[in-house]
Amino acid sequence: MIMKLTQQMKIQISFLILLLTLQMSHTDLFSQISVPFNKGVNLTNWFQVNEVAQIQINKYTKKDFEQLKSLGCDVIRLPIHLHSHTSGQPNFEVNPLLFEFLDEIVVWAEDLNMHLILDNHTFDPSGFTPLNIDLPLLKIWPQIARHFNGNTNIFILKF
Repeated sequence: MIMKLTQQMKIQISFLILLLTLQMSHTDLFSQISVPFNKGVNLTNWFQVNEVAQIQINKYTKKDFEQLKSLGCDVIRLPIHLHSHTSGQPNFEVNPLLFEFLDEIVVWAEDLNMHLILDNHTFDPSGFTPLNIDLPLLKIWPQIARHFNGNTNIFILKF
């Protein structure tokens, strides 16, 4: 049986080969990577909702961030169902209310000298991911980058 490899399958195979190569190499590349934080926490299910209006912005407060800081946390990872917080096709304009909510959180993090990781959790990597995932991301990430331009304590992950 001959199986035709899709572009996504080819990318996944290439990625696996790269990981295996890195694991087998004598130099530990990952130990050479320096990040400005070392202890963090995930605030899951806060922004992982299907509409911006469903975000319970008062679920966590600056006081919670202060308590996390007092425990030694210097980074907060915030998973977001990012695509659900846009206008959808064709422009995927980010809902201004999302920016309003995130701006408040960014101020808390900056005030406490903490870092914030915005992690796109629109799709479950163990499940189905659309082949055209690049279409919305090419519209969404530039908006996010423009909005937070100059904020050195924000990192954006997951394409």
